[in-house]
Amino acid sequence: VAVALVLLAGLWVQPGVALLAVLLAYPLWSWRRLTSVSAYLEAEAAFLRPEGAGRADVEGFDQIARQVARMHRLVSHVSRSFAFLRKVIEAAPDAILVRDRAGDVVMANRIAQGLFPRWREDAPQPLASLLDDEGAVHHRDTREITFADGRNYLAASSAFELEDAEGSGTIMALRDVSDSRRRERERREMLEFLSHDMRSPQVAIIGLAGRVAKESEPGQLASRIRVQAERTLKLADDFVQIARLEETDPEFEDCDLVALLEEACDRAYAASRARRIKLAAQMPEDQLLAEIDASLIARLLDNLIGNAIKFAPAGSTVTLGLEEPSPGLVRLVVADEGPGLPPERSADPFARFGAHESRAGPSVGLGLNFVKRVVDKHGGAILVEPNGGGGTRFVIDLPQQRAPR
Repeated sequence: VAVALVLLAGLWVQPGVALLAVLLAYPLWSWRRLTSVSAYLEAEAAFLRPEGAGRADVEGFDQIARQVARMHRLVSHVSRSFAFLRKVIEAAPDAILVRDRAGDVVMANRIAQGLFPRWREDAPQPLASLLDDEGAVHHRDTREITFADGRNYLAASSAFELEDAEGSGTIMALRDVSDSRRRERERREMLEFLSHDMRSPQVAIIGLAGRVAKESEPGQLASRIRVQAERTLKLADDFVQIARLEETDPEFEDCDLVALLEEACDRAYAASRARRIKLAAQMPEDQLLAEIDASLIARLLDNLIGNAIKFAPAGSTVTLGLEEPSPGLVRLVVADEGPGLPPERSADPFARFGAHESRAGPSVGLGLNFVKRVVDKHGGAILVEPNGGGGTRFVIDLPQQRAPR
């Protein structure tokens, strides 16, 4: 510019003063910037970790180098702390969900991801959407979440706030209380059982015993007392069997199901003959081995065959079947020609203490509940369906080999 002014306008402007000012101002400006950066690093170091903001135990040839080394250590410490916190959340025994201000789930540990497999960290979703995907219901009055398969989780949540915003989000812990709820339900059912099923025959026995001296034919009363006593014994025996099944593991071994079914038919022969009911067994001629608990399967067959004989009309047929529908699977079938399950039992035929029904006699609900639990212990499946032409048909599929744990 100075040269152009001389050539064009004949003016001479001395640039030395401006150049000197720039040369002097640049180091001063650089020094000021370094001072600001140094003050900022000191403040951040004190904020992140006060005990790490000291000037000792750091290396560097000048102030800036020492501050950079100090900041590096603090950043490494924060990174390790964050990784430690993440591991703690992952190792938590409960499912942990973190929701942001909008209600979207932005963080979940491994257990929570198992509950909500469709959740993705890169695509946060509202909790309500995740619950709908899994068919779960959030009961806000009891603070429980119930999944479609019957699992229950107690939900505890707490809001947190970041320093720069109010109501920043919510952390929620889901604790599995399925076993506790199951035990509570069983206690309620047990109370109903003791107050109704067990109490009724005892009251009948007491009433009948009081009439013995006044009755002209005490033999009839003795027979009725015996029936009620046998009913009480059967209820107690079934209840003990279910309780024992809950506390002990089955003893699996290779057994011949053909022989088990033949023995069950032999045990039921007297009852079927007394009621003029025919037992028709359809089973293979050769052995059919399966890894089962023989005592549990035998009692299962006794319960099903006994119920079929009890409810089937005189002169009808109870059909027993044993087949191998596919490799590795055996099928047991018990079908009768009776009236079928009553409506109050059809909704849940395997309820532990099912709806009371006068025709059922002793052990209302306990026998079928025992059957269901035995099938579950063996990793099988049971189906209850109407029998063609009337009656009920029980179909049980059992694996021939026990699944590895």
